[in-house]
Amino acid sequence: TGAGTRRRAAALARQLRGGAAPDADADISLAVLKGGASEEVMPFEDPAMHDRWASVVGRRCVKELTLVELKPLIDMGMPLKYRHALWPEWLPKSDAEEVDAWDPGPCEEVAKQIELDLPRTQPRGLEIGDDQRQILRRVLNAYAVRNPAVGYCQGMNFIAMVFLVLGFAEATIFSGLRRIVEDILPDVHASGLEGYIRDVAVLEVLVHHLLPAVHQQLESNEVSMTVLALDHFVSLMAGKWPFAVVVRFWDFLIIEGSPAVFASFIALLELYFPLADGLSVADAQAAAEAAA
Repeated sequence: TGAGTRRRAAALARQLRGGAAPDADADISLAVLKGGASEEVMPFEDPAMHDRWASVVGRRCVKELTLVELKPLIDMGMPLKYRHALWPEWLPKSDAEEVDAWDPGPCEEVAKQIELDLPRTQPRGLEIGDDQRQILRRVLNAYAVRNPAVGYCQGMNFIAMVFLVLGFAEATIFSGLRRIVEDILPDVHASGLEGYIRDVAVLEVLVHHLLPAVHQQLESNEVSMTVLALDHFVSLMAGKWPFAVVVRFWDFLIIEGSPAVFASFIALLELYFPLADGLSVADAQAAAEAAA
């Protein structure tokens, strides 16, 4: 099934990257990715969603819920107030002093690139004001000082932007950038893109193993996986997808980590890549599994 394909993608990605145990389950709902057609600016919330969460949380603090309890709730949508409570729990701890510590700032070349990218850092359907842009400037400069081996790479601005637009505090935005750049996408934003080259090699193996018909179509049409996956891995689609869809994807990303990046890309190929014989990718996969 499609869900099984995505679970196997997550497990194999862990193995190939030398990460956690391969039996971990990081399924990305196709419903989340199909939501890409929606132009809703912020993730949808309604009374029924709040009631579902309230019935499970009860008299407890939401931070006391186990992952077993949280995952079904997240799959059906997370109210913003619970993102504000839970996302920081899954991030490294930072404080305001870390952002202040960037003065006198990164090297001139890095600072200049950040300034060039700030005006074009906008989520779809929303505008960032001057005060928000100043926070983004501070966070990106602070991170460049903290991690000079990476400094600044285009795509990091959009990653920080997601936390900013959701209304997180400056220290949490900095923590979120650390979590993604250092833990979820290690070395992807390095000067030589070493991590991205590694992850594309892993992705090639996953597509070949899990979606052989798609892999054949990509090769026959000379579609480069390096080009195809760039936005997905470097900016996590933060500047490309409708913002509501980005946030729903990130609900899984923050909790699952790097396997969610691979699993979601596999899901996108499964959804949208056309097959020359007219079959759906799911049908082709089922046929391949039946023949195995």
